[in-house]
Amino acid sequence: MVNPTVGRNFDISDIGTTLSLNIENPPPVTNGILPPWLLFARTQFATLGADGVEFYQGPTVNFLDADETSIVRPSSDLLDRDRTVHAWNGFGSAPLVDLNGHTLTIGSGGLLGAKLSNGRVMPGQHANGELIFSTDFELDVEIADNGTPTSVTYVGEGKISGTSTYTGTTYLVGQPGDDVRVNKAAALPVGGDFEINGYTTLVLSDPGVDVQYRLGRVTLRDGGSIVKSSNEPTLTTESLELEAGIVGNIALAGNFPVSKRTEGYAELQASSPEFNGRIDVFEGTLQLGISAGRDGFRAAGNGEVVVHAGGRLALAPAITSPGGPSPTPTVTLDGGDLLAVERTRSFQTNFIGDINVVGDSTAYAFDAREDQPFFRALKIDGSFNVAPGASLTVVGFEVAASEGVNLAQGATLGGTGILNANVEITAGAILSPGLLGEKLAVGTLSTDCCQTTMSWGEGGRYQWEINDAEGVAGAPVGRGWDMLLVGGELAIDATSNTPFIIEPIALTADDESGAVAGLKPKTPYSWLVAEIGTLNAFTATISGFATDKFAFDIAQFQQVYPQVTADSFSLDLDDRGIHLNFFFVPEPATVSLLLGACASLGRRFRRRLAESC
Repeated sequence: MVNPTVGRNFDISDIGTTLSLNIENPPPVTNGILPPWLLFARTQFATLGADGVEFYQGPTVNFLDADETSIVRPSSDLLDRDRTVHAWNGFGSAPLVDLNGHTLTIGSGGLLGAKLSNGRVMPGQHANGELIFSTDFELDVEIADNGTPTSVTYVGEGKISGTSTYTGTTYLVGQPGDDVRVNKAAALPVGGDFEINGYTTLVLSDPGVDVQYRLGRVTLRDGGSIVKSSNEPTLTTESLELEAGIVGNIALAGNFPVSKRTEGYAELQASSPEFNGRIDVFEGTLQLGISAGRDGFRAAGNGEVVVHAGGRLALAPAITSPGGPSPTPTVTLDGGDLLAVERTRSFQTNFIGDINVVGDSTAYAFDAREDQPFFRALKIDGSFNVAPGASLTVVGFEVAASEGVNLAQGATLGGTGILNANVEITAGAILSPGLLGEKLAVGTLSTDCCQTTMSWGEGGRYQWEINDAEGVAGAPVGRGWDMLLVGGELAIDATSNTPFIIEPIALTADDESGAVAGLKPKTPYSWLVAEIGTLNAFTATISGFATDKFAFDIAQFQQVYPQVTADSFSLDLDDRGIHLNFFFVPEPATVSLLLGACASLGRRFRRRLAESC
């Protein structure tokens, strides 16, 4: 069943030329046509025939001969008085009609190819409060309510000007290549709600100076776009809801909320220095700036961008002006992802300012549009500030922060990528290589090779996970143990009085708490947990190492292996890096219990065998 929906145009041409369309409980045919939300190829009204819905082939009437039941064929005559007609079919080479200051009421609300000036247009008694202008329209008229709020739908291509006073929602419906050009800002009612549905473009083209388009709730979905074509207008709304599409070269201005709440990819492209609102990314991807290379994050203005769990913020390149960076937004990762957009020049940064991490979040050196790694950094000219209890996971070729990563007490740094930033693991902060909160918990986190330092300081903590005692350091295929691959300097800044804590964690092959594959008692192990030289043998160093600067927290390991003590672990340093050594001998009682369990199983097996013979 097809149900009419205000602002949604149903185009029967989408069905194809060989299929028929039947509607269960169809709307009434009035004066020969179905409601104008049901169109053939956007150029014909529809009616009901013997085989279902078909295009209307009935008569049309010259303008001045028409009455309220007529489908009008427009002429070049001036309107002589206020008139009511049922529908307007001017598609093709219809002339521009001068309404001569009068009001034209469209009973069905449907106008095809309307070219109208110098008057007023309103919906009539069969229109349900809606006017639909389809394809090749030119409107320099007032569009007004007729007793109740009128909604207006523009389908396909056209131009609008005039001063509109209707109070309902404006809809754009179209396909790739369609655009509606607004040649006068007043053609869109001030404060009116607005939706774009489909790959169509709203072109704001008022040639005036300092033009402001002031709208109500604006929703952009299905790949639609909003752009400007003249001067430097701004767009101010009550709210902006981005599902999928582009707000292009038109700057936002004012203090209003912007939100991304659905799957799909949306973009804010233009620099918006006069925008101070908050942007929330709840789901899908929001890109700030354009990948061609200018303004980048300035598309977010000077407010706050909050990326929630399930949301992704993609940062295009940002180039500072000669006078230095302009005011920037505050970016907060509250469980969401931060990504880059492929750059054309390697020296460009993605963001100038700090990134505040208040939930478990991930920074990817990926091209957000392809969702694939690329070999340039996600570059932040500022710092990552990770709040207590939150985590930052680094994934990809290189995530860079010129002012470092600041970890609060209880904050965690993890990942399987390369971090180009100074960072101190101290005062309750946690290092945990591998992905956090998901599979592949065991892995390698690397530090960059050039002039960066990671410090293992007083009270810092290394949550070291292992899922296979005979696997590989860094678990490149998912089996092995955590490793820090040092490309710059690893400085051991802890003291014997306030040591750095190594916290071993035993995992199963499924990365869940449990027995480690291949781990055997009375067998010595030496696991490389911090390696130097692989990334850059000339600059990678470990300084300040001494065994009394470390202590072990084995509480989680003892949950799986209660017989293990802190003395089962030790550290040493050689040319390859820091090794974690492990050796344990089960207590006799534990061995007896294990032997007793095995004997019991043997007796039960023999008894069942005898009973079965």
